[in-house]
Amino acid sequence: MESVSEYCTKTEFILKVIGAKHLYYYFRNWTCIKEEELQEKNCLLLGHPHGVFNLGFVMNNHEYYPSVKCCASRVLLSIPISGLIFKLLGAKDVSAKNIKNMCEKGENFGLIPGGFEEATLNTTKENRLYLKKRKGFMKYALKYGYKIYPSFVFGENQLYNCVEMSLNKYKLPGVIAYSRNLIFPDHTKELHTVIGKPFIVPKIENPTTEEVNKYHEQYIQFVVDLYDRHKEKYGEGKKELVIY
Repeated sequence: MESVSEYCTKTEFILKVIGAKHLYYYFRNWTCIKEEELQEKNCLLLGHPHGVFNLGFVMNNHEYYPSVKCCASRVLLSIPISGLIFKLLGAKDVSAKNIKNMCEKGENFGLIPGGFEEATLNTTKENRLYLKKRKGFMKYALKYGYKIYPSFVFGENQLYNCVEMSLNKYKLPGVIAYSRNLIFPDHTKELHTVIGKPFIVPKIENPTTEEVNKYHEQYIQFVVDLYDRHKEKYGEGKKELVIY
């Protein structure tokens, strides 16, 4: 029997019910620019940073890159209410089975490699990415010849104040998030998304660990360069992007 996430797709009805089509107007300002248009096939869109609820990456999907299938963790999709909403919006489980299936078909898809670990690092003081140990996406990109488009949402880290929980000491991600609007994101903030030019890798049917590491390190620098090109324009000044 198919799971809900396998046959539920995003619809205009669902978007209207949850107000997704108007979320842009909730914030003081919301923009999304592309340094280069996404290709029609074999495109992997990576979102940075995760933030608390990765609102920028998810909500931009319906307006700026509708052909990209967004993937989310099984844990997130298992949460009773929010998980169902994400499924109805078309989110797929970011399992190896689903990723392999999409890659074999050449479908465009997107994910946030930092995951929950990156969410627990969220702070309004600086932008932090959890990337050094996240290499799975690079292995798939090499194996199937995908172009990787980095996406950075300036302001995502400003939507909530976060307090780390002691669970982190046991390698279990946990964070308490709040804003001036309690559980809702701070509406006085701005969200500005920049989708960078593609990071192009060779197609290698069976990439070695060394090859994965090599291109993964290059990709991290690629993201840092994207951040540096736009940080002053979007209010980050001289702040450096912190990589964990």
